[in-house]
Amino acid sequence: MRALLAGEVNDRLQAVIDIGVFGKKPSRAEAENPAPQNRFRALIDTGANGTAVSREVAERLGLESKGAADIGTTGGMRRSRIYDIALAIPMRRGFFRPRPWTLIVPDLLARQHFMPGGRYDVLLGMDVIVKCSLCFRARKFALKHA
Repeated sequence: MRALLAGEVNDRLQAVIDIGVFGKKPSRAEAENPAPQNRFRALIDTGANGTAVSREVAERLGLESKGAADIGTTGGMRRSRIYDIALAIPMRRGFFRPRPWTLIVPDLLARQHFMPGGRYDVLLGMDVIVKCSLCFRARKFALKHA
């Protein structure tokens, strides 16, 4: 049975979703109902190789840097802190009577990145997207997990 997260792109043609971000792998209960400090907006970014978090995410969760790396961005190369995080992506499972289900992505290395405009705090990069199937059609999107 497949799990599904569906939505519409916004007026800027962005697919933005609500997710949970954690400093370690959450329990199933924590992932399905994240505490307010773990809830963030994420942009599904097919142009990003890896997932990135804002400084606000790192500070709010008290994440410890695992080092730094040079990261290629649209603005050129930048030195960026690296964090070990886990994500909880809320989805639905079932067809006739869908029920909540959460995709947990543990042990993910995320870089710190400046998020312009404050519209989102996390970039979901291809390191997460490749674990799913992503489809865009007529201003709608679907993220599926088998």
